[in-house]
Amino acid sequence: MKTVKYLLSLVLVVATIISCSQDDDNAIDIAGVPAPTNVSALVVIIPDNSGLVTITPLGEGVSTFSVNYGDGTGNTSGILQPGESAQNTYEAGIYNIAITATGINGKTTTVSQEIEVSFLPPQNLMVSIENDSNISRKVNVTATADLAISYEVNFGDANNTVVSGNIGDEVSFIYDMAGTYTITVTAFSGSTDTAVYTEDFTVTELVIPTDAAPVPPVRQDADKISMFSNAYTTDVNVSSWRSSWSTSTLTDIQVAGDDTKEYIDADFVGVEFYGADAVDASAMEFFHIDVWTPNATTFRVKLVDLGGASGTEGEIEFAGIAQGEWVSLDIPMADFIAAGMTSTNSIQQLIFSGLPTGTFDFYIDNVYFYRGASAPTMPTIAAPTPSEPQADVINMFSNAYTQDVNVSSWRSSWSTSTLTDIQVAGNDTKEYIDADFVGVEFYAPDAVDASGMAFFHVDVWTPNATTFRVKLVDLGGASATEAEIVFDGIAQGQWVSLDIPMADFVAGGMTATNSIQQLIFSGLPTGTFDFYIDNVYFHN
Repeated sequence: MKTVKYLLSLVLVVATIISCSQDDDNAIDIAGVPAPTNVSALVVIIPDNSGLVTITPLGEGVSTFSVNYGDGTGNTSGILQPGESAQNTYEAGIYNIAITATGINGKTTTVSQEIEVSFLPPQNLMVSIENDSNISRKVNVTATADLAISYEVNFGDANNTVVSGNIGDEVSFIYDMAGTYTITVTAFSGSTDTAVYTEDFTVTELVIPTDAAPVPPVRQDADKISMFSNAYTTDVNVSSWRSSWSTSTLTDIQVAGDDTKEYIDADFVGVEFYGADAVDASAMEFFHIDVWTPNATTFRVKLVDLGGASGTEGEIEFAGIAQGEWVSLDIPMADFIAAGMTSTNSIQQLIFSGLPTGTFDFYIDNVYFYRGASAPTMPTIAAPTPSEPQADVINMFSNAYTQDVNVSSWRSSWSTSTLTDIQVAGNDTKEYIDADFVGVEFYAPDAVDASGMAFFHVDVWTPNATTFRVKLVDLGGASATEAEIVFDGIAQGQWVSLDIPMADFVAGGMTATNSIQQLIFSGLPTGTFDFYIDNVYFHN
């Protein structure tokens, strides 16, 4: 497992270097790459009374390894490539081997690992076999034994898959199918005799959501109080999403890239936000939460206000809640009041519970209070009509001007997002949904000579972007020259007219503006922001 992780990390480092060099030909700061991490070794002994031990170093971000055998001879393995092993013969005793991992920039990490070599059979073999709580059909095994140095697990699947590990370390395997399998654990010392444990174990299918919760609608800050959602700025400092008096196991996971909270084997779960972090929901009309459960038959939501002399609370029950799908609960605050709450201006606890008691699982996302209707997700009025004279404009996209630039693509093949040409109040507009970055291409002979222009203009409307960026790329010289202008906190739900001085692009690093061939839009939140554009042109 760790060897695979190392190989992936090395590929990522190399890919990053290649990508960066292709993108901007900048020198890579190799010196900034950290020293190797998670360095250890898999140690396996041959059970033939020979004392022959095989050592396989492991780690992440490693270029080469070396191993000092720690047997007093000073002997080492020499240079080992990732995945290679070394062997050494030991007498009976306890040894500390030293594993040195070297990164691509020469930085090293050295760790010491104790091994015990014995020619007596392993004793007191203890084995733990468990289903993983987060990954379906994954089984984790841990074995300990006196005098043992290593162990292996035959997971009893159709291929009789065998995985080895150091004694005391965890080994894992993911089955193709749930079911009952005979798992055999064998512990090894240097003796020809081994210790063996066998168990018929039931592998479970963990049912979890595969699609993210619905994206909540855009709302003005004054109309919502967000506790947990990637779609909104967080407004509440939640001290605990699983209080000390809760049951269940809480894990923060991602579902289709969306942050989600997972609760396993729940009875009741308390969420706490006391004192100064209390929520004043007296102006809010609804409490919202998205819930997904594979097995709950009943789900309850309780709010507790602790602002008065004594607490006041109300609980709403959803019997027969749908299983295996996201359920959006929009609970009127009036229902909590009807259930017994006498105030909602100092809410400090949120409690989930349900049936079957102690065994139901659930996932939550988008936890917030809100009022009023949601903000529009697309413009309903056209962008402002520009007023610059045609003679002072190089027009790329606008109903107000004659087209001057033959744009070959308003969404290049290397872009993200979905592009749709729409009309807003009769005006041609380009719609980009779920964007990360969008490239607009107009290569030679359609390149733009903007050396005589003073400004670049675009009208932008976004329901959810927190940051919007505009980059121009000139490809006319021997190497590309570019600059990007960033607009943090761009206004949402309205047309924003950006007139960016060309001098700002020059100050940002562009050394030429007479052969501009790419226009790139990007922003935050990455991969999920939407935007609309109109009136894209250079002007004087």
